[in-house]
Amino acid sequence: MEEVGAFTAWCASAGVWQDERVVIAHDPATGLGLYAAAPIDADAELLRVPQRACLSAAACAAARPSLAPLLASLDGANALAFAICSTPAADLAPWAALWPRHPPGAWGMPPSLRADAAWWRELFALHEAQEAAARRAHGALGDAAPPWPEYARACALVASRGVAAAAAGEARPALAPLLDLLNHAGAGASCAVARADDGLAVRARRRVEAGEPLTISYGAKDNAALAAGYGFAEPANPHDALRLRVPLGGGGDALGAQRLAMLPRGVAAGAAHEPKAAWATLSSDGLTPRLSEELRLVLALACARETAELFGAVGRAAAGRVGAEEWALLRACCGEAEEALPRGAAVADGTWAPVVAAALASRRALLRRAAELAAEQLAELARQEEHADA
Repeated sequence: MEEVGAFTAWCASAGVWQDERVVIAHDPATGLGLYAAAPIDADAELLRVPQRACLSAAACAAARPSLAPLLASLDGANALAFAICSTPAADLAPWAALWPRHPPGAWGMPPSLRADAAWWRELFALHEAQEAAARRAHGALGDAAPPWPEYARACALVASRGVAAAAAGEARPALAPLLDLLNHAGAGASCAVARADDGLAVRARRRVEAGEPLTISYGAKDNAALAAGYGFAEPANPHDALRLRVPLGGGGDALGAQRLAMLPRGVAAGAAHEPKAAWATLSSDGLTPRLSEELRLVLALACARETAELFGAVGRAAAGRVGAEEWALLRACCGEAEEALPRGAAVADGTWAPVVAAALASRRALLRRAAELAAEQLAELARQEEHADA
């Protein structure tokens, strides 16, 4: 591949060091990536990227002092996006030739995805917040702002390829050549990125066999974050999370009004659009579902029948206590949420079809595990009650 040869030569001229056993290859599922051409021992250094080879806001400000005030006024992600747009194309040509033509992640979502995967509200909410922040930053650039499509593509590159680099002594996002070809493998990642004396280095975390991809962990991210940033999802994501709908129960107007007033701010904002229900976070810690304090509180408030019980609910949720009624409600909510998911294969078309299918599988598994946990807790509480009565 001619572009790969030109890029490798460009990296060498920029001071990037690459072990001879590291090669660039293409995989139909994951795209371009780095692979081991021969066995590699654990702790072997594989790549070294100096600061001067990285694309960062600090480097852009040093090369173009007139842009320094604007770059300094932006947050890290938007400063890097502006730096990408402000760097002459010729300076990046060999590297940019390997960047995806279509914006990766949520920046490249087809409009039809909102209908095809309406259940994935976390993805759409995350991207809406990211795009809103990007549009504010873009507007603040005034006459210096690049065309919006160009800026949006740069934002996609930052989200999918940025690393926290020691660029000019600050841990702000940067693009690092070759490092941006390391794909994700979670806990089984073969490599790790660390700061070096003058930039970044990649070492093998374990022995890597010939032909094996060189991978890193992108962090403990749920599928919405993975899809938004990188355009993929994991079918058994141990860090997945979702917003669970919880009906807020009956009661008179006074009880309902007090219940709404006691909801966390973010939950109350959603309940304003649907006063009889709230949405709270159910997440996963490995194979174990985790009820956020927010979710415990919503469940407890929903089960309260009198105003006085609402205040007791706050204390129980803060202490991590969940009663039988709350567990029963959680089980019902999980069953309702699973029932609302599409049956069979995901309906999305094109490149997003496997992403949606993986996210759907992970979501269904999390809901089932949470329902099973609720059933186990209900059984345990019943046993405790029987033992107390004996």
